[in-house]
Order: sequence, then C-alpha cells, then structure tokens
Amino acid sequence: MSTSTLEDLSNELLLIIFDYLPINIQIYSFYNLNNRLNSILNDRDTQINLDLSNRSKIEFDFCCSTVLPIISTYRIQSLTLSNKKTYGAIELFLSLFHIEQFTNLNSIRLIFPTPTQLDLILNTLISLKKLTHLFLKINPLYNYTNVQHKIRSILFSNQLLTLEYITLLMSANVFGLTNLNTSNPYLKYLTIERISFDQFLSLIQHLPNIKYLNAKLSRSGWPKTIELISVKLTHLILIIGTLNFELMQSLLKHCNQLIYLSLTFNGSGQLLDGQQFEKLFLFLPLLKIFYCDLIYHHIQMTSIDLNIFTSSFHIHYWLSHQWFIQCDYDINNSILHYYTVPFHRKIFTTSLHIEKLINDKSQSYRTITHLKLCINEQSSLTTIRKYSNVSSLEVYNYFVHNNDISQLLSMTSYLNQTISYLNLKHLQIYDISVLSNTFLPLLKQSPNLNSLELHYQHLIQVTNEFKNIDLCALLTSQIRHLVLYNESLSTHIDECLQTFSYLESFIVPFETNMNLHDIFPLLLDTMTKLQSLLIELKEEPLSNESKTYVKKLLEKEAKNICYEQIESYSIGIWFSN
Repeated sequence: MSTSTLEDLSNELLLIIFDYLPINIQIYSFYNLNNRLNSILNDRDTQINLDLSNRSKIEFDFCCSTVLPIISTYRIQSLTLSNKKTYGAIELFLSLFHIEQFTNLNSIRLIFPTPTQLDLILNTLISLKKLTHLFLKINPLYNYTNVQHKIRSILFSNQLLTLEYITLLMSANVFGLTNLNTSNPYLKYLTIERISFDQFLSLIQHLPNIKYLNAKLSRSGWPKTIELISVKLTHLILIIGTLNFELMQSLLKHCNQLIYLSLTFNGSGQLLDGQQFEKLFLFLPLLKIFYCDLIYHHIQMTSIDLNIFTSSFHIHYWLSHQWFIQCDYDINNSILHYYTVPFHRKIFTTSLHIEKLINDKSQSYRTITHLKLCINEQSSLTTIRKYSNVSSLEVYNYFVHNNDISQLLSMTSYLNQTISYLNLKHLQIYDISVLSNTFLPLLKQSPNLNSLELHYQHLIQVTNEFKNIDLCALLTSQIRHLVLYNESLSTHIDECLQTFSYLESFIVPFETNMNLHDIFPLLLDTMTKLQSLLIELKEEPLSNESKTYVKKLLEKEAKNICYEQIESYSIGIWFSN
C-alpha cells in the first residue's frame, strides 16, 4: 500500500506546517488519522496560542468541546477571549473552564468583556505565575466604573511579579490614577488610552522601571509645569489632544534616555516648525527614531508662509538624522498636515484637494490600510499619490450636490488613481452625496468589498428606495457585514432585509420595543446566514417582555445561540449558522 505525501514528511516539517494552522484546524484535519500525527499533535513541549476571537459559533464550540480536552490546558501559552461579534462567548467559556487551569499561560487578551467578567478574570491573575502580557479592550457600550479600582490594582500590583506588558484600550477614562501611594517596579511596557496628562505624569512617577509607554491623552488635565524624577523611558508614543512648545519642552527634558519618539496630533494648537522641534531634541541626545503625524486645523497660510515652514525641515539637522517630513496643505479647509515619511501608522487622513509641498514617493505610504478621505464643495483634484495597501476607506464631510459633475469626475478619478480596488474590503460613509453616483461603479470594481457602514437614510437614498436593481443585486452578492447607525430601521423593511439576506453580521438600530417585536421575526426568517446580530434601541430601554420574546423566538427556531444584554438598550446574539 502506498503512503500519502504527508506521511513522507519529517516531524520537523510537519511541525512547521502546523505552525501556520490554527489549532482547531490542526485537530479537525489531522487528529486520529494515525498514531504518528496524534503523537505530534500531543507533543507536550509544543506551546499553543489559542485565539477564540472572531470565530463562528461552530468553531468556538469545537474548540471548547474537542480541541481543549485533546491538547490539555497546560500547553496553552496565550489565550484570547472576545465578546466582539461573538456575544456571550466569554460567559460560555468561563462556564466550561477556569482561568486558573491554564497554569502555563503567559499572555491573556480580553476583548469586550462585561464588567462582571472582567472583575472575575482579573481576580484570577494572581494565580498565573508565568503571566507576562495582559491585553484589555473594553466595550464602549458598558460602564466599567465599578471595576476601575481592580484595573488600577493590576497596574500597581506588587504581586504580579512576571507581568511586564499591559495594554489597556479604553473608550472612556475610567481610571483614578492621581494621588497614588503605590508603585509597580515590574511593569516595563504599557499602552493606555483615554487618560489625562496629569494621570500620564502620575503613571511615569509610579512605574519607575517603565521603558515603553504608548499613551492617548485627552485634552483635559494639562499642567503648567512638569516635575519628574529618574525617568527611564526609552520609547515614548503619544497621541495628544493639546500640543505646544513649552509643554513638550517641559516633558522631554526629563526623558533624556529616549531612543524612540512618536507624536500624533489632530486639532488646533501652537504650530511647531523644524527649528522648534530641533530645540526639543536637544534634550534627547540618544534619540535615533522619530515619527510624527500632525494635523492642524484653522491654519491660514500663504504660499510664502508654507515655503518658509517646509524649509525649516529641509536643513542639515533633519537630513543628517534621515528624518524626512512631508507637508500637505488643504487650502479650502485651512488644514495643515505634516508627517514623517515613510509614513508609520495604519490610519491616514487626507482630502480630495491638497497642495503637496514636498515631493513624496509611492512607497512612503505602504503601511496605510485605513484611509480617511475628506471632501467639501470646493474640492478639486490636484495631488495624486498611491495608497496601494488600503483595505478600509472612510469618506466624510461631503457638502456637494448630486448634480455636480465635476465632483463626480474628481472623486472617481481620485479613487482610480490612489487605491487598489482589489484590496478594498470595508467602506464607511458619513454622507452619500457624491457616492450616490459612484457607489455602483465602486462596488463593481471592488470584488472583495464585503463590509459597509452608513446611515440608513443614506442607504435608502443611494439605492433609490431599493429600486436600483443592479446596485441591490451587488449589495446582496457582496456585502456580508453591515452597520447601520443613527436612523432606525423603520421604512422599506422588507426590501432592506431581502437585499441583505446573506449577511453574516449586522448592527441595526430600532426605535422602540414595539419595532423590535415587529421586525425581529422577519429578520430571523430572511437573514438565515447571520452569525452575529447587535440590536440597539434608540428611544427606550429593552423591556423584560422584549427579552423574553427574543429568547422564545430563538428557542422556537431551534438555533444554537448565545446572547448578551449590553446595558439597558442593546442585545447581542451569536448564531450557529
């Protein structure tokens, strides 16, 4: 009997192949084919990264019921749990397993846990003696005030001796980080969002061995002076709400060990030119890498002013460090955008009309995957550059008329020359004015575009109340993920549900409980491929009657589901379709 090609491979090659496959695929595809493969899959020395986020309900159930019993919890070195589009997943996981079972865990990632789940999991961290990484992203729909003390205690714990990396992505400031009386000498790498400058300074003071700090600062709590002692930071990444020379000077003079500095700003403030930055860098003798992405609004500049400003970055100091600055000026909106190239972030903001002040090269923008495009009524096509890797396009601030042919041509020409349609997967629209004419050709040229976010009234407008047969057919065949915001699903309901009958995920607002009772059964009957559904009531909280009604309907459908009530106004459902 001849053996398969797979049988001829060495164990080492098989292990390399398995490294490219999620553990559930490994078990599903290869387990119990023969004893040799079972032995490789059960190798006690092979550590496993178990990511249970962004899974179908069927995959999740398979991981919990089959994969984990086979591989054993002690082999898991990293664990990712998420309720994002997988509503109720963390609750289900915690009903089957205890975090303490994962004795060799060195990394845990929590995405959108409920406050109760977060409290429970944080209480178990002390038992994880090898934990080095903690990642937390909270759900903006929840109120985490009651667990903020627990988050703070983790930040400043003297018991989690191995925990060196923490990432806290918050939608609101839930910390009480001032007036601290404890320090954490073990934490070395911190990423944190939504804190004030006062809290930022307090963190530096009470994390004496912090080396890497990535912080998003609010516009409040900015002191007049800064006093810090023994700052060991080598990497500082700031997304800041206020930017002025004196404040940055006061901060950076205490950070003389920095080798990496990144500044991101979008707002109104004191404009810093190349000479002022050079003065700031005098405090940073070890600085090797500098990145910036600075957007100033309400900046009125003449051509002479702009040339003087840009020339301040084109001198020996900047060239000798190989820090190259690109300047874009939107004269219609009085917005100055300057940044280091090659551009270093994934998100980039631009407009249809910019005056390019320093020549750039196409390879300078390869990191960009999310393009924010601003258009106004005076936009005209002047500058073209290639964003070859953009997969997400966000279009906003339209103030144009549907019959403005020049706008249509500019928009179409711009997109044709700047993005690769084959890479485009997600489109987010804040106003449909220009896209009322370009939406159909955009869909036709973007065969991989499967995710859409927009206002419901704009959807009705662009589809001509779902009477545009060609456009609706494309929406049906392509779109698998839809987010409707602001206006509720209240008119043209049948047409909308039929157009998007193949959706896999849907976020939809209803006005009232009565609307939910009327529309929910139609939605279940029509959207038979749904895996994730989030319903948000706009006018009133979910009633107990509505919760019972939803539960009974789902039971009647005999669907294997999880669901999660998110505060008072929302309910998320995770289907096993």
